Amino acid sequence: MQPYLAYEAFEPLKEMGEFMKISNGGYFVEWQCGADLSADTIEARIAFSA
Repeated sequence: MQPYLAYEAFEPLKEMGEFMKISNGGYFVEWQCGADLSADTIEARIAFSA
């Protein structure tokens, strides 16, 4: 998650309370603040980091 926190849409997630307000949208995860990440984005980031 760290690289995404630099983006304005993910700023609220720097606070643990906001980060914990996550929901599973099936093919993506979404936070109450409106930020979301698709499964493809998450998988690509993991593969790139490995």
